[in-house]
Amino acid sequence: MKNKKLRNILLVVGALIAIYIATFLYQSISQMINDFGGNCDNPPANYLNLFNNNIKKRLKSEENIYHKFRDTVSGFLYDDKYNIELTKINTVANLNLAKDIIESNTQDNFVFSDGMGGVVPLYEANFQSGYKVNSTESASKIYLSLVGDSIKTVIKNDTIASYYLKLKYVCIKYFPNGVPEIKIDAENKRQAVCITFLTKRNSLYFFLLTTKLGNTNLDPVLVSKLLKQ
Repeated sequence: MKNKKLRNILLVVGALIAIYIATFLYQSISQMINDFGGNCDNPPANYLNLFNNNIKKRLKSEENIYHKFRDTVSGFLYDDKYNIELTKINTVANLNLAKDIIESNTQDNFVFSDGMGGVVPLYEANFQSGYKVNSTESASKIYLSLVGDSIKTVIKNDTIASYYLKLKYVCIKYFPNGVPEIKIDAENKRQAVCITFLTKRNSLYFFLLTTKLGNTNLDPVLVSKLLKQ
């Protein structure tokens, strides 16, 4: 009788230990997944609030990739014709886009590596965007490299800067010789894109607008029409 009672006690204790271990492993794995990042259904509310109210109704959220060490990268489809990529850039206070975006037309062959935290890839019709995953620096300047055809500055003032080009290569760094934070490489075909920076409530946002079908018919001022000013 005593042996049976002891055996039952051991079974109960063993079951409790197994439950504890399973709970610990579940919480640990969940935390690891949360730290690494993943996909979520909805874009951040502050992203949606950048658009005019009538535009929001015509936006379709396609993907939202989050990570512990960078703000969400969101992809939208607008009017079933245009692709929009959107993310937030960490900056110091009082960034002035008219003075603090430094432009160039240089291209390098930098490749993200696992040791640098990898990259969040988004694929459009004729090019690939890469967003640095381990993005912990705060920008006091934006070093912007634009390579392609028909490059022009659409608007540039203290709070918004927008550029149009037939894309070959775009790179955004926070330091002259730093690691790219955002890098866009096109295939052979030149595709029209608009690159836009917008400051809102002391935050800086990056937009990439292009056509869904990858053609060159793109209104350079379309982005500014979509956004709240």
